[in-house]
Amino acid sequence: MVWRLTKDAAGAYQVAGKIPQKAGSGPRHLAAADSKLFVVSELDNTLSYYTLPELPAAKPISAKFRKFRRQCSAPVPTTQPAPPASTEAPVPTTDAPVPTTDAPAPTSDAPAPTDVPTPPSAGADAELVSSASVLPTDPPAGATWGAAEVILSPDNKFVYASNRNVGTQDERGDPIAIFSVEPFALVKHVYTKLTHVRGMVISADGKYIIAAGQNAGGVVVYEIGADGDLTELDRYTGPGSEKLATFAWL
Repeated sequence: MVWRLTKDAAGAYQVAGKIPQKAGSGPRHLAAADSKLFVVSELDNTLSYYTLPELPAAKPISAKFRKFRRQCSAPVPTTQPAPPASTEAPVPTTDAPVPTTDAPAPTSDAPAPTDVPTPPSAGADAELVSSASVLPTDPPAGATWGAAEVILSPDNKFVYASNRNVGTQDERGDPIAIFSVEPFALVKHVYTKLTHVRGMVISADGKYIIAAGQNAGGVVVYEIGADGDLTELDRYTGPGSEKLATFAWL
């Protein structure tokens, strides 16, 4: 499931919608801009493109719900132990009336749990445009894949999804899948000579992508062409390039 959140005037997040995903797909990361949403799933190795309607502003929490929340969080009063009986206290007799079960149950002013607001189902919250595999068409026998990162170019024209091969390795390394947005289609795979491409980041100006092989291969920087293709600019395999998962582009 992918959840949509809004923030109210007090800065608190509220669930405002949800986007069901295919069972067993394993949604991992997403990229969003304007009304476009791209979700990469690591178990079925797919990239899904959705269009999203604008969400309404978050509504303030109702007074009734705030009261219920206060009652739920209030400390429970403890019962003080009775003082020990003195030797001069009268001995209770068995003539006392036996309480019956006909007494009414204690009542409470707290609202029933059904009064708690529930997230909307938002069945029409998103429209699936298309879904496609991010895997290469000619992997080596025994390759085992798990899609990882997804990034959207600042101009919203191209989407990049990384692959992680934990099975039989390809001498070309793990590929980055490049998709065009309009129309949504696979452009090509760029083989990175990296093993286990878990993290990659695009520069704010949309000109470069940096990626790393968490298991081997070091770090590589690509320049992004007008057609979305990636051209290698530099590669580093020295100290500090091992086991990298992500980056912060400054």
